[in-house]
Amino acid sequence: MDINDAPKARLADHLRELDPLTATLHREAAPLLGHAMLDLLEEAGLGPGNIEAVGGEGPLALAIATAILHAAAARGQYLDAFLIDDAVARPAIDGPVVVVGFDSARVPGELAAGGPDEGPKVAGVAVVVGAAGAEDVGAAGGDGVVELALFEAPDLGEAK
Repeated sequence: MDINDAPKARLADHLRELDPLTATLHREAAPLLGHAMLDLLEEAGLGPGNIEAVGGEGPLALAIATAILHAAAARGQYLDAFLIDDAVARPAIDGPVVVVGFDSARVPGELAAGGPDEGPKVAGVAVVVGAAGAEDVGAAGGDGVVELALFEAPDLGEAK
């Protein structure tokens, strides 16, 4: 993956130096992460005009979703965020959503496969770090869920 653009390269540096949760809460890394992830979603046709919300399971997914929400707001766009824990915490969402996570190991299989039968439709799964050489990244699977990764693991070298 190309990380030659300056903001994405700075984000990669932060991800090499900080653990994932710290990076999502860092004053410089979090905005870079939010804008980079929002760009990734928009390039795949899953931007604020196409989905209603981003979110996932646990505090790391919530921090990533919040960074994306703030990036969208900075651009005058609207996205909600949601958290799946013992119960789903979210505003009223009727349209499609994207599940986010730091890596595919941190995105529950049921969510990555399109989510439960009830509730909003999962249109995509976007992770910060995808598996090296993963096939069909950016393509919709048989379930119609688009899988996206901002970086591949080798892009970050010895990331924490």
